[in-house]
Amino acid sequence: MKSLDPELSKYFARFYDSLELKKKYKQELDFIRAIVDRYNPQNKRTLVLNCGSGLLLAKLKKIGFEVSGLEKNKELIKIAKQRDPNLEIFNNDLADYKTDKRFDLILYLSKNINLNSDEQILSQNLAKIYTWLNNKGLLIFDLGLLNKEELKSNVNLVDYYKDKEQNIQMARISQWDKKSKAKNKIKSNYLVLTKMGEEINFFVEENEMTIFEIDKVEAIMEQLGYKVRIYNGFDSNDLSSNSKNPVFVGQVFY
Repeated sequence: MKSLDPELSKYFARFYDSLELKKKYKQELDFIRAIVDRYNPQNKRTLVLNCGSGLLLAKLKKIGFEVSGLEKNKELIKIAKQRDPNLEIFNNDLADYKTDKRFDLILYLSKNINLNSDEQILSQNLAKIYTWLNNKGLLIFDLGLLNKEELKSNVNLVDYYKDKEQNIQMARISQWDKKSKAKNKIKSNYLVLTKMGEEINFFVEENEMTIFEIDKVEAIMEQLGYKVRIYNGFDSNDLSSNSKNPVFVGQVFY
């Protein structure tokens, strides 16, 4: 397994930005606006966790939200700043971010919730987020990977990126492998091939995703003090605790 050459890191960030640009975010934005207008319309101070290259931040800012973001990848932050130099992005993740600020809305999207390693860590992070929210503040996240058996083993998806100016090509093979001793774990492996001129390199990024049951996540949130609503996907008119694409809305009251 080879690590990513530091010289390629900025192109790798551009590659991920190109994947983000494929997402239009319209459904998510419509959902966010509808939920905020319904439950906490007066305030829109927002924190986006794992904000990537800042595309969602920029879109939220454009429709009137006061936005901040957390992102560990410095190259992705540079791209975000190119998109909007005034975006406030901290080079942190959920685990190491500390703040005295309070927010009206916190977004934890793209199924990043499944990167929590177990229910205890999930509970700790949801408790931390609770302390960052103002009275009537909202947490929105989408939960994925509900059932290991619904995934076919060794599913491969290929994404491609080409930078003509720098003569760089990248291809990412995404592989979900449900073969794991732990019943609630799935590995996601990304094999990234890079061609810079005539030189070809590769590296492997490995992640382990956790399967969480809807009712257990709901119970954890309620124990922490959240008022919980579960929607069927990003449909603000469809409350459903049996959705295959659940979107959680947690609200705090002081």
